[in-house]
Amino acid sequence: MSQSLYPLDAVLPHRAPMILIDGIREWSEHEIRTELTIRPSCPFFVGGKGIAAHIAMEWMAQSCAAFIGVEALRAQQPVKIGFLLGTRNFSAALDWFGEGETLEISARPVYRDAGMGQFDCAVYRPAGKSELAKAQLTVYQPDDLSNLIQDQTSERGT
Repeated sequence: MSQSLYPLDAVLPHRAPMILIDGIREWSEHEIRTELTIRPSCPFFVGGKGIAAHIAMEWMAQSCAAFIGVEALRAQQPVKIGFLLGTRNFSAALDWFGEGETLEISARPVYRDAGMGQFDCAVYRPAGKSELAKAQLTVYQPDDLSNLIQDQTSERGT
C-alpha cells in the first residue's frame, strides 16, 4: 500500500482494531478512494477463505466516513461520529475476498443535506478495475450527538 493521504485515526471516529481500511489513496470533493489488503491480522479474516464479501459494506461505510472526515479536517472542524442508516442494492461478484488481495474502495456522494447523505460505493481490484462489490449507502451525521442521545433517552423516559 502507498502512504495514506491523511492519517486514518485523524479522519475516522473509529479506533483499532475496528479501522478496517488501510489508507486513503485519493480524495476530491466528488470522490474518495481508499484501499486495503486482506491479511490474516484483519478483523473478520477466516483462515483458508479470507474475508466474507458482506464485510465490504463496512469498508464502504468507513470510506464514506473518511470522505466526511477529510472534509472536516480541511475545514478545520472536528471529526464527528456518523451512522450507517441503510444499504441499497448491495451486490458482490464473489463470496470471499482472498488473502493477499489488495482492494480499492470508491465512495461518491450523490446527495447530502442537513447531515443526511447517500453515497454510491464500489470495491475494485486496482489493477484491472474490475468491480467486485457495490452498494448505495445512506448515512447520517448529527450536528450534536449528545443532544440526539439525550432526546432519545428522554423520549423513552430513562
